[in-house]
Amino acid sequence: MVGDIQSGYMIVTWDNGLRGELEIRCRKTRRDPMQWVRVIQRALPQPN
Repeated sequence: MVGDIQSGYMIVTWDNGLRGELEIRCRKTRRDPMQWVRVIQRALPQPN
């Protein structure tokens, strides 16, 4: 996990359970999960 304390931004490895937990926390604090929980796909290097 990589994070920034000031912004609250976190990058974590993919896990369905974690994503679900974060979405629940967003709803409890009246935040839209679509704006706070995102999937970022990193491109793998191409073989030579």
